[in-house]
Amino acid sequence: AQLIGCREDEIALVPTASVGVGVVAANLAPGSEVLLPEDEFTSVSYPLIVAEREHGIHLRRVPFTQLAEAITAETWIVAFSLTRSQDGESAALGDIVAAAQENGAQVLVDATHGIPFVPVTPYLDGIDYLVCHGYKHLLCPRGVGFLRVRQDHWQTLPPWLANWRSAVPQQSFGGAY
Repeated sequence: AQLIGCREDEIALVPTASVGVGVVAANLAPGSEVLLPEDEFTSVSYPLIVAEREHGIHLRRVPFTQLAEAITAETWIVAFSLTRSQDGESAALGDIVAAAQENGAQVLVDATHGIPFVPVTPYLDGIDYLVCHGYKHLLCPRGVGFLRVRQDHWQTLPPWLANWRSAVPQQSFGGAY
């Protein structure tokens, strides 16, 4: 939370970036258009490919450098890696966030290869979901990932992977999450 400039209660622990993407993908309505780079890494692309097959979302792929220009009023969400693992190129985050806001699209960013080197704080208000696995530059062991969900999505993104660690130990385990 400190590295990206948000509150601690906006961060959920997940075992990997793909799990965070999968939670978001599981909530996409059939027919939703998802904009994705053509050569997106599997942590982002595989959960969305499953959602395409199982939930009928529509994946539209474009070159990484053309994401901002490709966002239209039909785009429900644009999903991409902040910094690509294959060549270290970083996305034009400001342009993508601005185009998404202009067209009413959501933004899902995998920041695994970018945090803490590529600033996201100035764009946090325009990033709906941010995933980051800790095993790269954050020096965490494998199995430690983070999902930041912007607060206006808290009531619309069910915690599909809730478990006994999801509650304060003294809290009742029955009832609402």
